[in-house]
Amino acid sequence: MSPELANKIAAGEVVQRPASVVKELLDNAIDAGATRIVVRLDAAGKERIQVEDNGCGMSPVDLQLCLEAHATSKIKAVEDLQSISTLGFRGEAMASIASVSHMEVRSQRLGDEIGHRLVVHGGQQMTFEPAAVEPGTRVQVDQLFYNVPARKRFMRTDATELKNALQVVQQSALAHPEVHIECFANGEPVYQLPAVDSYVDRAVALFGSSFRASLIPVHEEAGLLRVKGVISDPKLTKKTRGDQFFFVNRRPIQHKILMYHVLKVYEPWTQGREFPFFALFLEMNPEDVDVNVHPAKLEVKFSDERSVQRLVASVVRKTLNQALGVPNMNPQEWQGEQGEEGREARSSFGGGSLSGGGSSSGGGSLSSNPMANFEKGLQSFGYSTLKGSAGKAISDTVYGTQEPQQGQTVAALDSNAKNFWQLHRQYILSHTRSGLCMIDQYLAHRRILFDRAMEDSQRALPSSQQLLFAQTIELSASDFELVKELEPELVRMGFSVDLLSGRSVMLSGVPADLTQGGEKSILQEVLDQFRELDHKQGFSRIEKVAIAYAVHAAIPRGKLLTMKEMEALMDQLFACQDPWHDPLGRQIVQMWSMEDLSSYFS
Repeated sequence: MSPELANKIAAGEVVQRPASVVKELLDNAIDAGATRIVVRLDAAGKERIQVEDNGCGMSPVDLQLCLEAHATSKIKAVEDLQSISTLGFRGEAMASIASVSHMEVRSQRLGDEIGHRLVVHGGQQMTFEPAAVEPGTRVQVDQLFYNVPARKRFMRTDATELKNALQVVQQSALAHPEVHIECFANGEPVYQLPAVDSYVDRAVALFGSSFRASLIPVHEEAGLLRVKGVISDPKLTKKTRGDQFFFVNRRPIQHKILMYHVLKVYEPWTQGREFPFFALFLEMNPEDVDVNVHPAKLEVKFSDERSVQRLVASVVRKTLNQALGVPNMNPQEWQGEQGEEGREARSSFGGGSLSGGGSSSGGGSLSSNPMANFEKGLQSFGYSTLKGSAGKAISDTVYGTQEPQQGQTVAALDSNAKNFWQLHRQYILSHTRSGLCMIDQYLAHRRILFDRAMEDSQRALPSSQQLLFAQTIELSASDFELVKELEPELVRMGFSVDLLSGRSVMLSGVPADLTQGGEKSILQEVLDQFRELDHKQGFSRIEKVAIAYAVHAAIPRGKLLTMKEMEALMDQLFACQDPWHDPLGRQIVQMWSMEDLSSYFS
């Protein structure tokens, strides 16, 4: 196998898309001790990626060696793999990137009189010469995958590739708030992030000032493991994933079990249907974690997986409870998951109590019903519960212990008097000439809204309701870029969106079908859902926007409907072209004949 072919094969693992290149170059800049990094992307990185830093730079000899396969100065012996402290260490990224692009590297060490310039095309050195450059290193990657057309064809749209590249910049910026980072897309500034002292300040700079009021700093230490970072209160959530970050020794990782444990802490508030923001940094001895278990270094393996998982959940729970005024859980009174977490994690990582910098002492015992404490936290943040007289009235009416009053929902009315009934606030039942029909109210409304949105998109003047007061919304960098790309489709759907300076947009109109009160959140939800749909085949861009809108504007499961509302929903559903399936193909209607029903009792 020729070196050229070997490098291209290696590039298939290391360089999957422009974001992969951005990650490797940012890792190298940070490992070089840079305090200022500038990232430039043209055509979402497909045409050009440039990363410039003020790090230690390279000597002429190291500059030529850096593009050789497995050339690295970060490890020297097998034993070094047991205690890796740098982000990069394999020495294969630069050679792999150079083999599938046109690459230029300029570098000069601090104190050297002159730097050097190296040009490589498809892995072949073209130029190596002295050059006047600033101390540090600048790597420019042009025409990525120019010699691997199959890989180039599989790249996504510019919006998707830019989103992925910006996520990499986000991760590096979150992990290194002490580094000044700038990012430009097609010459336009996306991020201007001066060095700051805290994770909270960096998160606000990345995601917008609206985050600040909901962010809670985390700083806990238990023996040899330290957990730092920032989490959000339960009000700062989204209906899609994406704003959850884990880092181990400042290396971004993916860890499904850690994710599960942290989201489980939020379940009393989110019911598992929404996702909070958090960025958690685990600091431990490098010998206690193996970072060499994944081709892209996205996964790690801990020496004691269970203790790490339990300790992280314990820290998040304690920090969140203290911020919400919920008493800490006492292991003597509740010998469940929390007590085991604390005891096992502390013993595994050298003992000591969870003492948090910047956290209140908290303390106190827990009531015998842990949910009572969480409900207190819910109420302190404005969330209602089904306790008290209102909740009792709903329960008594639905389950038949209270006489229904005029105007109450159909769930409480005499079923013989009406043609529709609501089951568990999710399904609509109706008898037909031949049997029984059951309809999922959420999926039905999704189909109705999708069809209306597609009809509106074909009109010269789509149906839109103008807001009495226009809403100014601050977006993340990737969301702002997506709004710019989707603006024609959003307008055809009935949105009136004006791009403002920075990363803000003004929303002055929304689709006419949108219920009152959801105007400010709908745009963000449509953007999040569009990304979830981006990988799906068989839909045009306008159809994906329409689906994203319908998914989040439809009446939710759990909403009580009046008889008139159910009648209107049924009429509108069966006026659709395909009333049997929602836009994503999920079944809306289930029918049973009298013969089917009789068979259950035979």
